[in-house]
Amino acid sequence: MSADGRGTSVKNVEKLHSWKRIANYLNRSVRTARRWEEHENLPIRRHQHVKSPTVFAYAHELEQWLRGREQPNSKLPNDDDDALTSTQQFIPSW
Repeated sequence: MSADGRGTSVKNVEKLHSWKRIANYLNRSVRTARRWEEHENLPIRRHQHVKSPTVFAYAHELEQWLRGREQPNSKLPNDDDDALTSTQQFIPSW
């Protein structure tokens, strides 16, 4: 067993300390990372503070989460999912 009790060495654990770093690690936007946390259980942790919490994530947990999503015929949502699909039309409101 390792020094941290989770099977990884404490010295080799990469900790990502902000939404921007987490999103960059995933090669996605901050918006997508937040959506994945809310809807797809992206493993994000929070430090509770008096005013507001700060977020962080462990890279090895993100990797494990990504591997769990790699299934045949599964589509990874990305920023393009926010765009209009070919069946939708933009109708101006003027």
